[in-house]
Amino acid sequence: MQKLSVFIMVFLLSSTLLFSQKGEETNELIQKAKKELFVNPEQSLKITEYILRNYNSNAVLVQSNSILANYYFITGKYPQAVDNIMLAIKRLPQIEDKTIQVETLLQAVEIFNFLNLYEASREYLNMAKRAAIGNMGLENKLKNHELLYSKKTPDFDNFRRILKEIAPNKLSEYASLTKGTVATQMTQKFLDEEVLDSASFYAAKNISDLEHNDSGVYWRMIAEIQYAEIYFKNKDYQNATKILDIALEKENLFKSAYFQGIIYERLARNHLVLKNKEKYREFSQMSSAAANVLNIEKTLAVNSAFDKFQNQKTSTVTALQEKENRLLWILGIVALAIAGIGLFVRWYYNTRIEYASNIVNYIKLIKKAELKPETPAKLILKSNQRPKETDELLLSKLAEFENGNTYLSNDISLAQLAFQLDTNTKYLSEVINQYKEKNFNVYINELRIHYIVNKLKTDPIYLSYKVSYLAEECGFSTHSSFSAVFKNITGITPNVFIQFLTKDKIEEENLMSLN
Repeated sequence: MQKLSVFIMVFLLSSTLLFSQKGEETNELIQKAKKELFVNPEQSLKITEYILRNYNSNAVLVQSNSILANYYFITGKYPQAVDNIMLAIKRLPQIEDKTIQVETLLQAVEIFNFLNLYEASREYLNMAKRAAIGNMGLENKLKNHELLYSKKTPDFDNFRRILKEIAPNKLSEYASLTKGTVATQMTQKFLDEEVLDSASFYAAKNISDLEHNDSGVYWRMIAEIQYAEIYFKNKDYQNATKILDIALEKENLFKSAYFQGIIYERLARNHLVLKNKEKYREFSQMSSAAANVLNIEKTLAVNSAFDKFQNQKTSTVTALQEKENRLLWILGIVALAIAGIGLFVRWYYNTRIEYASNIVNYIKLIKKAELKPETPAKLILKSNQRPKETDELLLSKLAEFENGNTYLSNDISLAQLAFQLDTNTKYLSEVINQYKEKNFNVYINELRIHYIVNKLKTDPIYLSYKVSYLAEECGFSTHSSFSAVFKNITGITPNVFIQFLTKDKIEEENLMSLN
């Protein structure tokens, strides 16, 4: 009997320790996902998806859906952001942690405000206030939140007071996903009031603090967009452009149409002032494409929000419906309109996304065509079992081959090229794979496509040729194989590329006629 009692005690202690360790591991993963969200969003997504697959407590699920909502919001996928924040809210009645409840509801407030669904946003704010009752820390958090995000911008004293309450290692506390940190928002107030000296001082300090505390490239990107605007207002267009380019590099991690539109539009404006017509036209096109994507994503998100309000039958949504009849009445009218144009929106979405994608791929292709091929001297020889001199000689011969037109022959093969370069197929295949980072067929096809792209760009007569002739010209045996390879390598079809290039030529001629 005594042995049985000891066994039970050991079992209970072991189980308690196991669950405690699992809880600590889960919390560490959640905190890591939150931190990575604004540094490396794709890594944050992988961590969060791992948590969802392996843990199923309601508190963990709420926090995971909340992280996913933020991920989809900062990457511009607003329908998915709505889906995940409402999944998190659905589970709120099943958890006791008031901090998680309030933070989740405030996140919903920002998302719905962004979508102009103000009635829903106000209801979630009221739910957060009820959840915070009796907790002084949460009540103060809500007071500051309302002060920062009410229609009237706080005065500088309140900004400074809130900044003092924020710990140096938590600069993103109270931050807005569209407006940035509190320090960024205070700087914006100086900028709005045209107090440029103070705006410049606080902007530089803000960026320095964010870098020093490693707060995340997302917050630095927003601060840099703002800093560039200060330079623009001071008529320092070169530095304004340079900082926007830096911000754009960071934005490439997130690919949000919202911030892409802002950066492209301001770059276009800067280049217009700097009289760089080509850059102005390029960024104007990209700004227009980003605006189209943004509008479509927001429209689909509003539609998704309505569907969720209609279909969710949880106690949370029931309470929301009882207290928000006016919102449902408005959303009902919106639903009728959306039902009438639903098919049109889907068609418009697909065509505009394809158009925007074609523009971006076209611009990338034009830039790639202007790049000079790398010389063998610049190549870094990688470790292998072949003599260094063998690789250098073969790379030099390949450079000569690339400068010629032998690859345009439709019957060229690995064996034929190896014979031509006085080597064997094994060495040639290994060198192409190792240094060109592709196989022989892809290598030849890319040379052919690069050749025909340059011809189309530099010789206007090629724009009038049929695609079948272009295919034969650069070594392809059929029209279909050429089009497939062209699309695979460039992202757009030959016909789309010719259309854009023809349009650019006409615009260029019109610009020249104006001078």
